[in-house]
Amino acid sequence: MKEYRSGIYEALHEDFKGFLAHGMITPERMAEFERDAFKEVPDTPAPQARAARTPAMATASPGQPGRSVK
Repeated sequence: MKEYRSGIYEALHEDFKGFLAHGMITPERMAEFERDAFKEVPDTPAPQARAARTPAMATASPGQPGRSVK
């Protein structure tokens, strides 16, 4: 999957598509721009941190000592 390196590249990409359509740049220049504008990102999401997968009760505090819960 491809993702823009920054918002600047995303905005410029629209301009470059217009330049290419009107013959102002070559297809080779467009390909060069796209190599610079995009980065590859993995298709699968990154694993979550262990703390996020821990059940809530395992991390709950026992409360104040000497007080009973009814």
